[in-house]
Amino acid sequence: MDLYTQILIGIIIGLILGFFTIIATINQKEKELIDAWNNLSDALNIRYLKLKNVLTFLKNIMQESQNDIEKLIQMCDSSAESYSSIKNISKKLQDENNINYLLENIKYNMQNYPSISEDNEIQGALNAIIESEYNVYEAIRIYNSKNLEYKILLDTFPISIAAWILNKNQDEIIAFNVTNVEEFGDNYIDEDEI
Repeated sequence: MDLYTQILIGIIIGLILGFFTIIATINQKEKELIDAWNNLSDALNIRYLKLKNVLTFLKNIMQESQNDIEKLIQMCDSSAESYSSIKNISKKLQDENNINYLLENIKYNMQNYPSISEDNEIQGALNAIIESEYNVYEAIRIYNSKNLEYKILLDTFPISIAAWILNKNQDEIIAFNVTNVEEFGDNYIDEDEI
């Protein structure tokens, strides 16, 4: 076997090994992104459960907001029960924005009920929500970071060629940017005490 053939075989083997290394890198980053999404989805679902707990208390106190509270409880149930695949992230985003919009109205109306701030059971539930919201913020931050890493990876040459061959479309994976995750109890509880 002459030198030219050996070099050619070496280049071909190098390209094949490089391609499989790229595939492994893409798969690893994709797994990290999916794990981050699952953590975010779990954090949101925990928040929905704790939010429902508070809303159940408030429904008995805030009579004129009962329809909004009932609607919000149904939204929490619906979003928590929805299939949490990363491909459904746009639905989860829409749910979260709808929940936060309605939650803002209820939170505003809570100011008209001084008895809420005096009720230890409600305050304990509000504290649990604030803790869960910090976990949601952190999960969003990690997910968006992994999302950016994945998109940059798929955009980098020569990985972009392998991603194109594997039909890895980075546009399908979107960042999780909610208008804001409401701190339900921030009117009543000093966050420094938590």
